[in-house]
Amino acid sequence: MRKKTRQVVIERPIFVLGLARAGTTITVEMLGKHPDVAYHKYLHLVNLYIPHWIQKIADILPIFKKPVERLQKINYLLIVIVLKQLKKVTG
Repeated sequence: MRKKTRQVVIERPIFVLGLARAGTTITVEMLGKHPDVAYHKYLHLVNLYIPHWIQKIADILPIFKKPVERLQKINYLLIVIVLKQLKKVTG
């Protein structure tokens, strides 16, 4: 397969980038319908397995053994504190 892919000349690559829910998936799929376009589906991406392997490594190494406070929870608590202080000031 490597020989086959090295023979393919990519003249004008197209990169589709965007934030979540911005329509990038449908754009890539529509472009992929063209016979001269090749693309990877999310199913083909290797990086989907990276979190799994990082967790496996973290389980073996002596890191991340203590629970860590989630940033969202800290942000929520800060908002609650600010709102309580505002309520005290404004009555």
